[in-house]
Amino acid sequence: CIIEGISHNGEGVARIQGKAVFVPFTLPGEKVTIKIKADKKRYARAELVHIDEPSPDRIKPICPHYYSCGGCAYQHVTYKRQLELKRQTVADNILRIAKIETDINPVVGMEYPWQYRNKVTWHVGGGPGKKPFLGYYQGGSHTIIPIKQCNLISDKMQQVTDLLQSMLNDLPVTKRTSIVIREARAENQIMLVLYNLEDEIAPNHIQTLSNSVDSIYTVNNNKEKHLLGLKYLSPH
Repeated sequence: CIIEGISHNGEGVARIQGKAVFVPFTLPGEKVTIKIKADKKRYARAELVHIDEPSPDRIKPICPHYYSCGGCAYQHVTYKRQLELKRQTVADNILRIAKIETDINPVVGMEYPWQYRNKVTWHVGGGPGKKPFLGYYQGGSHTIIPIKQCNLISDKMQQVTDLLQSMLNDLPVTKRTSIVIREARAENQIMLVLYNLEDEIAPNHIQTLSNSVDSIYTVNNNKEKHLLGLKYLSPH
């Protein structure tokens, strides 16, 4: 089939017998072989099997986890084309929803389109009897895949992530644990929030973390506890 458009979340859109078919990791103009995974009354979802005729705007993703991780949608597209597609998505949605055809200004891009996130949520995987690891959910599922490095977070957030990974065996984590890292870059501040721990964090482990973060909270049963440092990050 031929990919004719793009959806609001970056999936390619084909038309088969008049029905919209959403195909992840594809680009408008590409000819692809697909496998239907879910056939609904008004639309279908498909899996990309093979790219028969690739777009000239297709590139190799920088992240080795891209095709399994659910965190990114456009890494297979040149940045210039990404901005064009996002502009087109806005125009298409205004036309489809509001029935207004209008010109949309070009999207203003970033000089360096990486490491822009100031928050990351890590989930703990591994299960009973297995070494715990930090990761993201696989696209469209609740399966946690191990992620060693994320190109969307800063070097400092990555360093804290590496430290947490090295300490996981000593922290009271469970399969329900998630860990949020927040960064206030203007003030060079890092906050750590650990959710759903099995027990209290040992004082020596808090001390180890204090060398890399400015604030630590835990949240269990919706009750937060301030363990270290700043109570809030600077908004500036």
